[in-house]
Amino acid sequence: MKKALASLLAAGMAASLLAGCGGSSSTAASTADTSTAASTEASSTAESDAPLEGEITFWHSFTQGARMEAVQKAADKFMEANPGVKINIETYSWGDFNTKWNAGLTTGDLPDMSTAQGTGEVVEMMNADVLTPIDDMVDDIGRDRFSANALADMTSDGATYGVPYYSHAQVMWYRTDLLEAAGLEVPKTWDEFYDAAVTLTKDGQYGAAFSCSPNDLLSTRYLNYYVVSAGSSLLNDDLTANLTSKEAIDGINFWLKVYKNCSPAETINYTVNDHATLFYQGKTAFDFNSGFMIGGVQNNTPEIAQYVRCPA
Repeated sequence: MKKALASLLAAGMAASLLAGCGGSSSTAASTADTSTAASTEASSTAESDAPLEGEITFWHSFTQGARMEAVQKAADKFMEANPGVKINIETYSWGDFNTKWNAGLTTGDLPDMSTAQGTGEVVEMMNADVLTPIDDMVDDIGRDRFSANALADMTSDGATYGVPYYSHAQVMWYRTDLLEAAGLEVPKTWDEFYDAAVTLTKDGQYGAAFSCSPNDLLSTRYLNYYVVSAGSSLLNDDLTANLTSKEAIDGINFWLKVYKNCSPAETINYTVNDHATLFYQGKTAFDFNSGFMIGGVQNNTPEIAQYVRCPA
Protein backbone atom coordinates (compact mmCIF):
# COMPACT_ATOMS: atom_id res chain seq x y z
CA MET A 1 0.00 0.00 0.00
CA LYS A 2 1.26 3.47 -0.85
CA LYS A 3 2.84 5.23 2.13
CA ALA A 4 1.63 8.64 3.26
CA LEU A 5 2.60 11.30 5.74
CA ALA A 6 0.10 12.96 8.08
CA SER A 7 -0.23 16.21 10.02
CA LEU A 8 2.52 18.11 8.26
CA LEU A 9 3.06 21.84 8.15
CA ALA A 10 2.32 22.71 4.52
CA ALA A 11 4.15 26.02 4.50
CA GLY A 12 7.51 24.61 5.49
CA MET A 13 7.98 20.90 5.22
CA ALA A 14 7.59 20.19 1.55
CA ALA A 15 11.33 20.67 1.22
CA SER A 16 12.12 18.23 4.00
CA LEU A 17 9.69 15.65 2.69
CA LEU A 18 10.92 15.78 -0.87
CA ALA A 19 14.54 15.79 0.23
CA GLY A 20 13.81 12.54 1.97
CA CYS A 21 12.14 10.70 -0.88
CA GLY A 22 12.87 12.58 -4.10
CA GLY A 23 16.66 12.80 -4.23
CA SER A 24 18.57 10.41 -6.47
CA SER A 25 21.66 8.58 -5.25
CA SER A 26 24.97 9.28 -6.89
CA THR A 27 26.96 6.61 -8.69
CA ALA A 28 29.64 6.82 -6.07
CA ALA A 29 27.12 6.30 -3.30
CA SER A 30 25.53 3.30 -4.99
CA THR A 31 28.70 1.46 -6.03
CA ALA A 32 31.33 2.24 -3.43
CA ASP A 33 31.88 -0.27 -0.65
CA THR A 34 34.00 1.45 1.96
CA SER A 35 33.73 2.37 5.60
CA THR A 36 36.16 5.25 5.64
CA ALA A 37 35.00 8.63 6.90
CA ALA A 38 36.19 10.32 3.72
CA SER A 39 34.14 8.05 1.46
CA THR A 40 31.03 8.42 3.61
CA GLU A 41 31.32 12.20 3.59
CA ALA A 42 31.82 12.30 -0.19
CA SER A 43 28.78 10.06 -0.73
CA SER A 44 26.58 12.22 1.50
CA THR A 45 27.71 15.38 -0.27
CA ALA A 46 26.96 13.90 -3.69
CA GLU A 47 23.45 12.89 -2.58
CA SER A 48 22.67 16.28 -1.07
CA ASP A 49 23.88 18.04 -4.25
CA ALA A 50 21.72 15.93 -6.55
CA PRO A 51 18.72 17.86 -7.91
CA LEU A 52 15.35 16.83 -6.52
CA GLU A 53 13.04 15.16 -9.00
CA GLY A 54 9.61 13.59 -8.73
CA GLU A 55 5.92 14.18 -8.16
CA ILE A 56 4.15 14.49 -4.83
CA THR A 57 0.48 14.65 -3.92
CA PHE A 58 -0.60 16.70 -0.91
CA TRP A 59 -4.09 16.57 0.62
CA HIS A 60 -5.34 19.30 2.92
CA SER A 61 -8.58 20.82 4.22
CA PHE A 62 -7.74 24.52 4.30
CA THR A 63 -10.73 25.54 2.20
CA GLN A 64 -10.65 29.21 3.21
CA GLY A 65 -9.24 31.47 0.52
CA ALA A 66 -6.25 32.90 2.39
CA ARG A 67 -5.20 29.49 3.67
CA MET A 68 -5.48 27.83 0.27
CA GLU A 69 -3.44 30.64 -1.23
CA ALA A 70 -0.74 30.24 1.43
CA VAL A 71 -0.45 26.50 0.77
CA GLN A 72 -0.25 27.03 -3.00
CA LYS A 73 2.29 29.83 -2.59
CA ALA A 74 4.55 27.56 -0.50
CA ALA A 75 4.31 24.81 -3.12
CA ASP A 76 4.99 27.24 -5.99
CA LYS A 77 8.05 28.62 -4.19
CA PHE A 78 9.45 25.14 -3.68
CA MET A 79 8.81 24.09 -7.28
CA GLU A 80 10.48 27.27 -8.53
CA ALA A 81 13.58 26.39 -6.54
CA ASN A 82 13.38 22.74 -7.64
CA PRO A 83 12.20 22.60 -11.28
CA GLY A 84 12.32 18.81 -11.35
CA VAL A 85 9.60 18.55 -8.71
CA LYS A 86 5.85 18.73 -9.27
CA ILE A 87 3.50 19.16 -6.28
CA ASN A 88 -0.16 18.28 -6.82
CA ILE A 89 -2.44 19.83 -4.20
CA GLU A 90 -5.91 18.43 -3.55
CA THR A 91 -8.29 20.28 -1.21
CA TYR A 92 -11.21 18.62 0.59
CA SER A 93 -13.63 20.04 3.15
CA TRP A 94 -13.26 18.77 6.70
CA GLY A 95 -16.56 16.95 6.33
CA ASP A 96 -15.33 15.04 3.26
CA PHE A 97 -11.77 14.50 4.43
CA ASN A 98 -12.36 11.48 6.62
CA THR A 99 -14.48 9.85 3.92
CA LYS A 100 -11.73 10.43 1.37
CA TRP A 101 -9.11 8.90 3.65
CA ASN A 102 -11.23 5.85 4.45
CA ALA A 103 -11.81 5.27 0.75
CA GLY A 104 -8.08 5.59 0.15
CA LEU A 105 -7.32 3.01 2.81
CA THR A 106 -9.47 0.55 0.85
CA THR A 107 -8.16 1.35 -2.62
CA GLY A 108 -4.59 2.29 -1.76
CA ASP A 109 -5.10 5.71 -3.37
CA LEU A 110 -3.45 7.82 -0.67
CA PRO A 111 -1.37 11.01 -0.78
CA ASP A 112 2.34 11.37 -0.15
CA MET A 113 1.65 14.08 2.41
CA SER A 114 -1.49 15.15 4.23
CA THR A 115 -2.97 17.19 7.02
CA ALA A 116 -5.21 15.53 9.58
CA GLN A 117 -8.10 16.82 11.65
CA GLY A 118 -6.58 16.36 15.09
CA THR A 119 -4.32 13.70 16.51
CA GLY A 120 -7.19 11.21 16.58
CA GLU A 121 -7.04 10.86 12.80
CA VAL A 122 -3.27 10.49 12.95
CA VAL A 123 -3.66 7.58 15.37
CA GLU A 124 -6.16 5.95 13.00
CA MET A 125 -3.65 6.29 10.15
CA MET A 126 -0.88 4.92 12.34
CA ASN A 127 -3.02 1.93 13.25
CA ALA A 128 -3.74 1.34 9.55
CA ASP A 129 0.04 1.25 8.91
CA VAL A 130 -0.02 3.84 6.13
CA LEU A 131 2.36 6.41 7.64
CA THR A 132 6.10 6.84 7.29
CA PRO A 133 8.15 7.98 10.32
CA ILE A 134 9.40 11.56 9.99
CA ASP A 135 11.83 11.74 12.92
CA ASP A 136 14.61 13.05 10.68
CA MET A 137 12.43 15.98 9.64
CA VAL A 138 11.32 16.68 13.21
CA ASP A 139 14.91 16.65 14.43
CA ASP A 140 16.00 18.87 11.54
CA ILE A 141 13.34 21.48 12.38
CA GLY A 142 14.03 21.12 16.08
CA ARG A 143 12.09 18.70 18.24
CA ASP A 144 11.98 21.17 21.12
CA ARG A 145 10.03 23.60 18.93
CA PHE A 146 6.96 21.36 19.14
CA SER A 147 4.67 20.54 22.04
CA ALA A 148 6.02 17.39 23.67
CA ASN A 149 2.48 16.19 24.41
CA ALA A 150 1.37 16.73 20.80
CA LEU A 151 4.35 14.81 19.45
CA ALA A 152 3.69 12.02 21.96
CA ASP A 153 0.16 11.67 20.56
CA MET A 154 1.67 11.06 17.13
CA THR A 155 4.45 8.71 18.25
CA SER A 156 4.36 4.93 18.33
CA ASP A 157 7.15 2.49 19.26
CA GLY A 158 9.60 5.37 19.41
CA ALA A 159 8.82 6.68 15.90
CA THR A 160 7.11 10.02 15.22
CA TYR A 161 4.59 10.12 12.38
CA GLY A 162 3.35 13.72 12.38
CA VAL A 163 3.88 17.23 13.68
CA PRO A 164 1.32 19.76 14.98
CA TYR A 165 0.84 22.84 12.82
CA TYR A 166 -1.46 24.75 15.16
CA SER A 167 -3.58 24.34 18.27
CA HIS A 168 -7.01 25.73 19.02
CA ALA A 169 -7.91 27.60 22.20
CA GLN A 170 -11.61 26.78 22.47
CA VAL A 171 -13.65 29.50 24.20
CA MET A 172 -17.24 30.65 24.52
CA TRP A 173 -18.01 33.47 22.07
CA TYR A 174 -20.99 35.72 22.72
CA ARG A 175 -22.72 38.84 21.43
CA THR A 176 -22.61 41.72 23.92
CA ASP A 177 -25.30 43.69 22.07
CA LEU A 178 -27.82 40.85 22.32
CA LEU A 179 -27.07 40.20 25.98
CA GLU A 180 -27.39 43.90 26.87
CA ALA A 181 -30.65 44.28 24.93
CA ALA A 182 -32.13 41.36 26.90
CA GLY A 183 -30.70 42.56 30.23
CA LEU A 184 -28.54 39.45 30.60
CA GLU A 185 -25.11 38.95 32.13
CA VAL A 186 -22.40 36.82 30.55
CA PRO A 187 -23.18 33.26 31.73
CA LYS A 188 -20.73 31.55 34.04
CA THR A 189 -22.41 28.14 34.41
CA TRP A 190 -24.04 25.73 32.00
CA ASP A 191 -27.46 26.48 33.46
CA GLU A 192 -26.93 30.22 33.00
CA PHE A 193 -25.75 29.62 29.44
CA TYR A 194 -28.84 27.54 28.64
CA ASP A 195 -31.26 30.05 30.15
CA ALA A 196 -29.64 32.93 28.25
CA ALA A 197 -29.62 30.95 24.97
CA VAL A 198 -33.33 30.17 25.33
CA THR A 199 -34.13 33.81 26.09
CA LEU A 200 -32.25 34.99 23.00
CA THR A 201 -34.00 32.51 20.70
CA LYS A 202 -36.66 34.63 19.02
CA ASP A 203 -37.51 36.46 15.80
CA GLY A 204 -35.26 34.31 13.62
CA GLN A 205 -32.37 34.59 16.08
CA TYR A 206 -31.05 31.51 17.89
CA GLY A 207 -29.34 31.35 21.24
CA ALA A 208 -26.85 28.67 20.26
CA ALA A 209 -26.39 25.91 17.71
CA PHE A 210 -25.77 22.28 18.52
CA SER A 211 -24.50 20.54 15.39
CA CYS A 212 -24.05 16.80 15.17
CA SER A 213 -23.37 15.62 11.64
CA PRO A 214 -22.15 12.00 11.67
CA ASN A 215 -19.43 13.15 9.25
CA ASP A 216 -17.87 15.54 11.75
CA LEU A 217 -16.72 15.77 15.35
CA LEU A 218 -18.74 18.65 16.80
CA SER A 219 -21.11 16.57 18.91
CA THR A 220 -18.14 14.85 20.58
CA ARG A 221 -16.35 18.17 21.06
CA TYR A 222 -19.38 19.77 22.71
CA LEU A 223 -19.98 16.77 24.94
CA ASN A 224 -16.32 16.88 25.93
CA TYR A 225 -16.66 20.55 27.01
CA TYR A 226 -19.41 19.57 29.41
CA VAL A 227 -17.79 16.42 30.76
CA VAL A 228 -14.35 17.96 31.29
CA SER A 229 -15.88 20.99 33.05
CA ALA A 230 -17.48 18.52 35.48
CA GLY A 231 -14.07 17.02 36.24
CA SER A 232 -14.57 13.83 34.26
CA SER A 233 -13.41 12.41 30.92
CA LEU A 234 -14.86 10.76 27.84
CA LEU A 235 -12.10 8.16 28.13
CA ASN A 236 -11.55 5.45 30.70
CA ASP A 237 -8.08 4.77 32.09
CA ASP A 238 -7.55 2.12 29.39
CA LEU A 239 -8.53 4.74 26.74
CA THR A 240 -11.83 3.08 25.87
CA ALA A 241 -14.84 5.35 25.43
CA ASN A 242 -16.64 6.42 28.57
CA LEU A 243 -20.16 7.45 27.53
CA THR A 244 -22.09 5.99 30.43
CA SER A 245 -20.71 8.00 33.34
CA LYS A 246 -23.08 10.35 35.15
CA GLU A 247 -21.26 13.34 33.65
CA ALA A 248 -21.51 11.95 30.11
CA ILE A 249 -25.22 11.17 30.45
CA ASP A 250 -25.87 14.60 31.94
CA GLY A 251 -23.93 16.19 29.09
CA ILE A 252 -25.84 14.27 26.42
CA ASN A 253 -29.14 15.33 27.95
CA PHE A 254 -27.95 18.94 28.27
CA TRP A 255 -26.97 19.31 24.61
CA LEU A 256 -30.12 17.52 23.51
CA LYS A 257 -32.04 20.16 25.45
CA VAL A 258 -30.05 22.93 23.75
CA TYR A 259 -30.77 21.43 20.34
CA LYS A 260 -34.49 21.16 20.99
CA ASN A 261 -35.03 24.60 22.51
CA CYS A 262 -32.56 27.11 21.06
CA SER A 263 -30.83 25.64 18.00
CA PRO A 264 -31.92 25.55 14.34
CA ALA A 265 -33.41 22.14 13.54
CA GLU A 266 -31.19 21.66 10.47
CA THR A 267 -28.02 21.69 12.59
CA ILE A 268 -28.55 17.99 13.24
CA ASN A 269 -26.67 17.52 9.95
CA TYR A 270 -24.28 20.48 10.21
CA THR A 271 -20.51 20.12 10.01
CA VAL A 272 -17.88 22.44 11.54
CA ASN A 273 -18.00 24.99 8.72
CA ASP A 274 -21.81 25.02 8.54
CA HIS A 275 -21.97 25.47 12.29
CA ALA A 276 -19.44 28.31 12.48
CA THR A 277 -21.12 30.14 9.60
CA LEU A 278 -24.25 30.60 11.71
CA PHE A 279 -22.27 32.69 14.17
CA TYR A 280 -20.30 34.42 11.40
CA GLN A 281 -23.60 35.61 9.92
CA GLY A 282 -25.00 36.76 13.25
CA LYS A 283 -27.68 34.06 13.48
CA THR A 284 -26.56 32.66 16.85
CA ALA A 285 -25.78 34.54 20.05
CA PHE A 286 -23.32 32.03 21.51
CA ASP A 287 -20.77 29.65 20.07
CA PHE A 288 -17.87 27.56 21.34
CA ASN A 289 -14.95 27.75 18.99
CA SER A 290 -11.42 29.05 18.46
CA GLY A 291 -9.92 32.40 17.48
CA PHE A 292 -10.91 31.79 13.86
CA MET A 293 -14.36 33.08 14.76
CA ILE A 294 -13.21 36.71 14.70
CA GLY A 295 -12.00 36.50 11.11
CA GLY A 296 -15.19 34.73 10.07
CA VAL A 297 -17.38 37.44 11.58
CA GLN A 298 -15.30 40.24 10.02
CA ASN A 299 -15.58 38.63 6.60
CA ASN A 300 -19.32 37.92 6.80
CA THR A 301 -20.94 40.57 9.00
CA PRO A 302 -18.31 43.16 9.96
CA GLU A 303 -20.99 45.40 11.45
CA ILE A 304 -21.38 43.05 14.46
CA ALA A 305 -17.65 42.36 15.00
CA GLN A 306 -17.43 45.06 17.67
CA TYR A 307 -19.96 43.15 19.79
CA VAL A 308 -18.22 39.75 19.65
CA ARG A 309 -16.39 38.82 22.84
CA CYS A 310 -15.11 35.83 24.79
CA PRO A 311 -14.48 35.59 28.56
CA ALA A 312 -11.10 36.98 29.63
